[in-house]
Amino acid sequence: MSVEPITLLDLKPGDENDILDRVYTDRLRRTIADAKALAQSRGDASVDEVHFFLSIGDDGCAHATLATFDVCLQDLQNGLLAFLPAKQPPNPELEFGDPSERVIAGAKNFARSMSHTFLGDEHLLFALVEEPSPVSAVLRLRGVTSDTIRKQVFNLLGPTVSS
Repeated sequence: MSVEPITLLDLKPGDENDILDRVYTDRLRRTIADAKALAQSRGDASVDEVHFFLSIGDDGCAHATLATFDVCLQDLQNGLLAFLPAKQPPNPELEFGDPSERVIAGAKNFARSMSHTFLGDEHLLFALVEEPSPVSAVLRLRGVTSDTIRKQVFNLLGPTVSS
């Protein structure tokens, strides 16, 4: 299933058939909104993986997962700022591009594989490691892989949890 940009922008229950289109955690909603605001404020053409990663907060499961690897989220975020294009005037016509759609689709697949009934920042983190990008390269250099994230999310949340 392709993730339409409206799904990412709307984030409300609608007539989607996929429950994961409707059950975003508040943290994930905030992460996506912050990623969009960051890209708009910088005048970027679209939201990509770096915008998502830079918008992960320090209050969620993604942060707790990274902490188990002795990885400082803030340090990684500061280092990834260099991968954003030069700042331009704000872009009111911002779109979620193909990389963003693939990341959200990957997050949904991971949530399903864990039998989770919601989509959270931990699922987004998993998908960010899977999608080839500066984010995944930096995380892999720190020993953070999709397998290690899966294990940590299982340890933190278990296989079947509700939102």
